[in-house]
Amino acid sequence: MKDPIIEDIHKARAKLSARFGHDVSALGAFLRKEQKKHKGKLVSFAEKRTIIKPA
Repeated sequence: MKDPIIEDIHKARAKLSARFGHDVSALGAFLRKEQKKHKGKLVSFAEKRTIIKPA
């Protein structure tokens, strides 16, 4: 069963990703620049987690 709301979210995400050439760093830079225009935070960064590869 398809959920139309989830499908809309996926379409919006794909459109946003394409706008920045599927470059997460470029998207992050854009969001940080936009954040400076607003008092409240638009983006917050969690602590970096260490990825442990299985042996």
